[in-house]
Amino acid sequence: MKIKKAKLNEWEEIKKILKRDFKKEDINDIKMILESGDGCFVATINNKIIGTVSGHYHGKEANIEQIAVLPEYRGKGIGLKLLRYIINYFKKKGEKIVYADIDKKVFPFYKQLGFYMNHKIAIKEI
Repeated sequence: MKIKKAKLNEWEEIKKILKRDFKKEDINDIKMILESGDGCFVATINNKIIGTVSGHYHGKEANIEQIAVLPEYRGKGIGLKLLRYIINYFKKKGEKIVYADIDKKVFPFYKQLGFYMNHKIAIKEI
């Protein structure tokens, strides 16, 4: 498996993965991140996109907008690898805090990488 920066011509594949778990308006926000050329990454196996993560940074804080993996590839650590990848990306950009507005049921996933919960926000200092 490889993780790389997403390209605009991969949008349709990315959108198919996102449609399973995200609302249309959230997907449109992710497309804007992709179009900006920054903060959108994909996991691939044999050039097939199997997962995606995106976010944006501003000042000293970064926001993870989404993370999604195709159902047949879940439970194999791909989501954690994507999350680590974008955290390291934000850290290299000089960000100090990463947060994600999440449903509490997915918090255990984020907790594995040192996030803590504050209301509906998962937070990690980097």
